[in-house]
Amino acid sequence: TTVEYVEVAFDVDDGIELFGGTVNLRYVSLRCNGDDSLDADNGWQGKAQFIFIVVCKNGTHEEDRYLIDKAFEFDSNGKGFDLEP
Repeated sequence: TTVEYVEVAFDVDDGIELFGGTVNLRYVSLRCNGDDSLDADNGWQGKAQFIFIVVCKNGTHEEDRYLIDKAFEFDSNGKGFDLEP
């Protein structure tokens, strides 16, 4: 599966979060999202190409709980590093 031409802006949580699998991303704009802009866990094995990220200095909202964490967060599968999707 390929997901193309997506924009996520000023979201409270992650811009895009992938839970494993092999989905590919192309032409993605992630601007001022509340947590990580692109977050992948559980051993995601897809590809990302042409990703544009803007991290806002003070978060997307005035409240401290919405301050931005990171542009990227990639975690593996804690149950085994050689598992296949």
